[in-house]
This record gives sequence, structure tokens and C-alpha cells, in this order.
Amino acid sequence: MPSEKNCSKCGNVFECTNDADGCWCQQYTLSLDVLKHLKENFENCLCPVCLVQYIQDENVQNGY
Repeated sequence: MPSEKNCSKCGNVFECTNDADGCWCQQYTLSLDVLKHLKENFENCLCPVCLVQYIQDENVQNGY
């Protein structure tokens, strides 16, 4: 069942279904290093906008 969360980066409200298969975030593949960094720097999930921006920033930083 979807729940509302506040993004740990920007504070916007977004829908999260992390307890069910098919959450929107499952379409993204993150390295273990990136997942570790997210867990160390944010208290909870990021909204779709912030997660995509974070992934893009990481890719640029790593030369992808």
C-alpha cells in the first residue's frame, strides 16, 4: 500500500511503495557505494526528482 513520505533532500511529499513490489524507485540501479552514501547522508528516501538528479550528478562525477 502506498504511503506518503517527505523527501530527505528537498522536503517535498511523494508516494512511496517500498513495502510492495513495483515501487517507482526500483527502476533505478544504484551501486553499493551510492546506496551507502545515500544511507549515510539522508535519513530516508529521496523523491523521484531528487533521486534522478542525484544519479545524474553521480554519473557526471564518475565520468559516465
